[in-house]
Amino acid sequence: MTLPVAMVLTEAQRTMVRSHISALSKLVERTPSTSADSEAETLVIVTKMLLALPAQRSTEAGNEAKGEAYLVALDDISPWAVQEAVHKWYRGEHGADYDYRWSPVPADLRKLARSEEWRVRGRMTMLQRLIDAVPLLEFSDEHRRDMLNRVSELLKGALQPAAPGDVAPAMREVDE
Repeated sequence: MTLPVAMVLTEAQRTMVRSHISALSKLVERTPSTSADSEAETLVIVTKMLLALPAQRSTEAGNEAKGEAYLVALDDISPWAVQEAVHKWYRGEHGADYDYRWSPVPADLRKLARSEEWRVRGRMTMLQRLIDAVPLLEFSDEHRRDMLNRVSELLKGALQPAAPGDVAPAMREVDE
């Protein structure tokens, strides 16, 4: 990516942005599969959701199996992303494809939480591109005019029609 010279980040700004990317990375990498605390946090989020939204009648064993199904579906997704997906579910903000009267099935909650995670990953990518941006080369109007005149002169010689049997002027220069 190129930016006008005035918009290219200074080294101090790059350091701040790198620090922010690092913090976001730690947030995204903290999942139930990497942290027991994250697993417990995700289980609490899912349990509260299941208690808040009606579901079919279930036995104690059925509830335990349902909790395990959610944990399997969400084991590689950060609790904050699950929380955000549930929050939007409560508000009916995931689009018209869902029936918000019921709790989402594990695969749907996974898809919705993954979408929240990818928004943060996209931000990380955009910030990294900003860090890597190089200054745009800008030329003065005088320099551009000079270059256009030089190209015009070159093209005039190259585009002149050649006499029959004569080598085109541009080719003569190459041969010489």
